[in-house]
Amino acid sequence: NRTDLSMITTAMKYLILLLVMMVLSACNKKPDTSTQMGARLEAAKSISDPNLRNATLNEIANDAANAKDIVVTANAVEFISDANLKNAVASTCAQTLSKKGETKAATEIAQQISDSNLRNTILNQIAQGH
Repeated sequence: NRTDLSMITTAMKYLILLLVMMVLSACNKKPDTSTQMGARLEAAKSISDPNLRNATLNEIANDAANAKDIVVTANAVEFISDANLKNAVASTCAQTLSKKGETKAATEIAQQISDSNLRNTILNQIAQGH
């Protein structure tokens, strides 16, 4: 039926246009600035559900470490209430910062690790330049 074909063609055009717009939008996404990271951190700290808050802080800490935003990284790690998750996130962020040449910051983040064996391992990696 011609009407059905016309409707399908129109729908396909809209889908293609939507896909193009999504791709262009993703290409134009700017990285978070320090101000945006700080605002994300403040929003996350206000989450009342501890599991959701910890998961969100984990994401922010890793994003901040990748962006070399040391203050937000340290604060995000500090506010994680689950000790095991905090240790894991601090380890990952310290390693990320170390690889990006932020040795002093990596060491400060590693100091937040409560498990002494893990902390020593991460500090050793930082000291060796890994």
